[in-house]
Amino acid sequence: MAPAIQLRFYEELNDYLAVERRKRAFSISFERSTTVAEQLGLLGVPVDKVDLVLCNGVSVGLSQVLQDGDRIGVYPVFESIDITPVQRLRERPLRATRLLAGPGLINLVRLLSERGLDARVEDAEPGVLCRIAEEESRILLVEGSLPAGVALPSRICRVVSSEVPEQLNEVLARLDLAN
Repeated sequence: MAPAIQLRFYEELNDYLAVERRKRAFSISFERSTTVAEQLGLLGVPVDKVDLVLCNGVSVGLSQVLQDGDRIGVYPVFESIDITPVQRLRERPLRATRLLAGPGLINLVRLLSERGLDARVEDAEPGVLCRIAEEESRILLVEGSLPAGVALPSRICRVVSSEVPEQLNEVLARLDLAN
């Protein structure tokens, strides 16, 4: 029997799929030694539109070789959504925002803490940071991308700016904490 994987595409990546495969998990057979990138190409999904691939819940690169039984989630480029024209029901978000970052963002964390937010720094490897963030229900603040093979936490906020004051504004706006 040919090896098979289960795939699930999210958001606008579904536009590249046949209607019966959109917004749901589906199984397909594949040739052994096929990479994620090769399989995406066979399905007509451009890899430059993909920002994140999870294989069995772990972030992997496009060169990941598929294995029989893998569950693959494919996500598009992430963007923030501006809902300012929408009527808000509350002044503040319902969630209690808790943040975690590595030592590279220590100055940002200091500014966030000064604003009364629960933010802390851990000097740990990326995989350990991800585990702590998930276990403590914290949003992980990261610069750049995390290494392939790291199990990602549920909530991540990528910091784009290299200047600390801009980082602060970026995080406050993205997480709706500006008030």
